Amino acid sequence: MASVSLHDLGLDRLSIEERLQLADAIWDSVVHDVETSPLPEWQRAELQRRLADSIANPMPCGRGAMSKPRHSHGRSDEPAGRSSASSCR
Repeated sequence: MASVSLHDLGLDRLSIEERLQLADAIWDSVVHDVETSPLPEWQRAELQRRLADSIANPMPCGRGAMSKPRHSHGRSDEPAGRSSASSCR
């Protein structure tokens, strides 16, 4: 699939709220497709392991805590490649 930008799709004209709603709708559609698709046994085992780990070691952080890492843009108070989400455990 060719790379498509927000501008190519006209999504840059949407408000932040509209883009967030669209992102939620896209995520929901991915979840639905994943839930209705058969998983290989190795993937099912890994998901079960992660679920058990999250139940045994719950994270007190709110929704989005494990979202895409943010770039520090030269900030020296965060180690390279780490995001603030890593402090949730």
